[in-house]
Amino acid sequence: MQEQVSLRQKEKEQLEIVLKQEREKTISLEKQLQQIDRDKQNIQNEELRKPLVNSNQESDKVESVIKQETKKLEEKPKKVKPIAENKQIENFQEQEEKFAEIDRAKTACDRTRNCGRFDRDR
Repeated sequence: MQEQVSLRQKEKEQLEIVLKQEREKTISLEKQLQQIDRDKQNIQNEELRKPLVNSNQESDKVESVIKQETKKLEEKPKKVKPIAENKQIENFQEQEEKFAEIDRAKTACDRTRNCGRFDRDR
């Protein structure tokens, strides 16, 4: 009887040792799982930050391009304005020449009384 009690005591002790080891393994595995979860979260956070960094860099590029284009546009009117004025002057001169030609034709029409021909040509 004592032998059975001692055997059971030994079995109990062994089972307690095994249980303790299993608990330690479980705790270790839980810690590893937590670390994996943290690593995964860190990776996701880094991936979320990357587009922000890229978008910030892109927005900086866009802003610099906008500034450059704005400078170009500010400079262009100074250069283009005289050309535009020259074209306006040329257009005005051409229109004056056309009106003068029309006036000459009307005058000729009045002189020759051939007004119908002038109107048809227009």
